[in-house]
Amino acid sequence: YRSVTPSMRPSVNCRITSTASVAASDPPDERPSRLGSADLEAARARSIIDRARDAIISIDSSGAILDFNRAAERMFGYEGAEVIGADVSTLMPSPDRERHAEYVGRYERTGEARAIGRIRDVRALRKNGETFPAELAVSEVRVGGERVYTAIIRDVSAYRTASESLKRERDFSERLIETTPFIVLVLDRDARNVRFNRRMSEITGYGLAEVHNENWF
Repeated sequence: YRSVTPSMRPSVNCRITSTASVAASDPPDERPSRLGSADLEAARARSIIDRARDAIISIDSSGAILDFNRAAERMFGYEGAEVIGADVSTLMPSPDRERHAEYVGRYERTGEARAIGRIRDVRALRKNGETFPAELAVSEVRVGGERVYTAIIRDVSAYRTASESLKRERDFSERLIETTPFIVLVLDRDARNVRFNRRMSEITGYGLAEVHNENWF
């Protein structure tokens, strides 16, 4: 994991590590004075970010990656050191890769948010060239007068695969029901018509819309 701030100061991890190594050699009663409240807050924030299940990526207004958490490393296949400072479009397939700078520039000129504050379905690009479906949520903060955009990205590949499989099974079942030469009639617990198939309609002369929710008996 690596991160930088817009002003290119060392990462939080670097500061905490060096502070902790000095404090470890001091008597216990002196340690709190060496580790200030700001450092503690930074350490807590870093712990939360690195333990998040979703990828968390921060960029500046030019699109340069400032922060890349461990979940992002696992999701995209890059080590943080490989992408810190690189353009975030590296993680996007075409045509979003070519359009991203235009999206950011338009937002900063007009204030018209198309991605910020909402969840969008997007395609993302792994290091190995594989694209995958993802949910993207973007927020904006000001750091030292500069804009920083933070994206939370969730890989929904497994969910999409399961949904598509369920849809195929549902469509197959529907075709079987409609093409079978036998009557298919579905009633609810109050014996009202919920659905019936084409064969039932041919025999009774009724369409389902005519008798839907009517008592069968």
